[in-house]
Amino acid sequence: MLKACTGSKEKLDDEGKKINKCFNGTYYSNYVKTKNVNGFIEEYYSGEYCSNFLIVPGTSLMNKASQGIGYFIFLIYLFLGISINADIFMESIEVITSSTTDVVAKDKSGNLVTY
Repeated sequence: MLKACTGSKEKLDDEGKKINKCFNGTYYSNYVKTKNVNGFIEEYYSGEYCSNFLIVPGTSLMNKASQGIGYFIFLIYLFLGISINADIFMESIEVITSSTTDVVAKDKSGNLVTY
């Protein structure tokens, strides 16, 4: 268990690993600072950190319910875009297949036959 920090001294966790970051009265063993155009996001954590290009920086600061709702809304947005594109594609296929032409040809007996 990590102990509350009161000063600027460095602490060790239960495994003897150096804990070098203190935030809001608690020591954390890991720290990530993500910089972007509008500023930066600081994330303090003691467990594993998942870094991926699909994960938006700072979403790990949200609780799991908010993350789930956000990803669900994004999923609905993607399905809506796919359905709009599929509808446009199906309209174009209907236009192509609805045009018909009459073909006039002679059969073996020489009569004109319309197909």
